[in-house]
Amino acid sequence: RMDLCDDPANTHITAMLEVPGMKPEQLSVRIEGGRLIPTQNASSEPETSTPQPLYPVQELKYGKFRREIDLPVGVNASDIRSSLVEGMLTIQWPRNP
Repeated sequence: RMDLCDDPANTHITAMLEVPGMKPEQLSVRIEGGRLIPTQNASSEPETSTPQPLYPVQELKYGKFRREIDLPVGVNASDIRSSLVEGMLTIQWPRNP
């Protein structure tokens, strides 16, 4: 899930994505065709050496993700800032580069 904050009073646009349990090396953020593309590079499914039990309820989702966000014309990779804190990936870029 993602929140996108595009407040005209701010100089930057901010995207906040839920990525619980992800480590920085499992995530990448790149620009392609004028779009910001955050992706997960590896599965987030917990690794275990024991056989998987049968779950009467299984609501947790595992797997990779990819999101595409349109960027203002002129935004370069050097303009983008990102951080990962407590399962939240925050990405910022200038409103008017």
